[in-house]
Amino acid sequence: MQIAILGASSQIAKGLIKVFAKQGNHHLQLFVRDKLVLKKWIEDQGIEKNCSIYHFDEFTTNLKIDLIINCVGVGDPGKLVRLGAAVLEITKIFDDLALDYLFNNPDTKYIFFSSGAVYGNIFSKPADANSQALVNLNFRSPADFYTLSKLYSEGKHRALSDFNIVDLRVFSFISDDFDINGDFLISQAVKAAINQISFTTNSSNIIRDFIGPEDLASLIEAIMQFPQINGSFDCYSKKPIDKFSILDFLRSELNLRFVVDQTLDSGLNQNSKESYYSLNYQAKNLGFKPIYNSLENIQKSIIQISNLNK
Repeated sequence: MQIAILGASSQIAKGLIKVFAKQGNHHLQLFVRDKLVLKKWIEDQGIEKNCSIYHFDEFTTNLKIDLIINCVGVGDPGKLVRLGAAVLEITKIFDDLALDYLFNNPDTKYIFFSSGAVYGNIFSKPADANSQALVNLNFRSPADFYTLSKLYSEGKHRALSDFNIVDLRVFSFISDDFDINGDFLISQAVKAAINQISFTTNSSNIIRDFIGPEDLASLIEAIMQFPQINGSFDCYSKKPIDKFSILDFLRSELNLRFVVDQTLDSGLNQNSKESYYSLNYQAKNLGFKPIYNSLENIQKSIIQISNLNK
């Protein structure tokens, strides 16, 4: 199968590339801004024969593609803050690029990576099949623009009901390509452990659900089996994990030293996503059954990352 991946240098894309390329039954057409950087990474992975690398400008409707996977997006909170409202235009540009291909090649499937953020500020408890989005229309933070970009894209995709378009809402993703310099809690904690410095956190025991590349690729394979499909699905592992279980694991594996600072609690935002995961398991209707839980996905990734950064 010919699979095109837009934004092939992203963490999610790299995880999928390694899984699909090593399976050997797909050819990957990878679209990026910097071809040389991705080329070196592909060579380091030893998967050159299953991958072709292109610049975004080379994506045309004349290419032979069975599945488009749109990985263009902003995963890191720090980058999201810097982009602000620009995320709306970036999301639209690459979504329109994929949709234009579908208009000319209607048998092709399109997977758009959405986000749990599409639900907005509801995460005092996990999302479920009956959840409704709650969006701050005063747009007080960059996160509000990000939510709107995903909502708009999903709405547009449902309106194109005759096309094979699936939105996958990722809540938390981890692989051995994650950036320890990112602004996620787990990135900061791993970096602290590697640098042998103490990590400080508040007492809020947030819950997250980390899906890994193997299970995400399995979900995509399930989607590819459907002759006609248009819908949105939440991503999930076998089991979510709370913050202090993550920190305890990092303490046992990487000798992380962490302290809980009660004074930080006063600055907690009421919309800080205490339970940022989903109980909406509709993906099981596609035949999806995750193999790994959040802790297992973290463990597989952390061991590799820590070895590379020693």
